[in-house]
Formats: sequence, C-alpha cells, structure tokens
Amino acid sequence: IARELNVERNQHGYDHLVLVAPPHMIGLLQQHLDKNVKELISKEIQKDLLHLSQPELMAFLKDSVKFVADF
Repeated sequence: IARELNVERNQHGYDHLVLVAPPHMIGLLQQHLDKNVKELISKEIQKDLLHLSQPELMAFLKDSVKFVADF
C-alpha cells in the first residue's frame, strides 16, 4: 500500500490523502509511508468501517471528510 501511494504521488495521482483504517493498520502503514506521502495526509480516521454497507460508508465519509466530492 505504501509503495503504491508513493507511485501515485510521483505521478500526481492525488494532492491530499485521507487514511481510513483501524488504528493498528494506520500505525503499520505510517511506518512504511514515504515522508512526501505523509505530508499529503490531510486527515486520519482511525476506525474499522468494514461492517458498514456502501451507503453507510459514503454517509460516514461525507460527514467526516467535508472536502470529499461525490464518489
């Protein structure tokens, strides 16, 4: 995941990043992220959201991340 995020950053695939994962996963990911990728993280949501349906997930993200556009 960290390698792919760095590849996409190098290709200007995103200009900000929101991490959504359980706390332990964000911790593991942070250990492997490039410093330039870390600088683009605008928000971290440390929650396990796998139990949510797609509509519930979209509603959660729209409430939690105000700049997320329509998916």
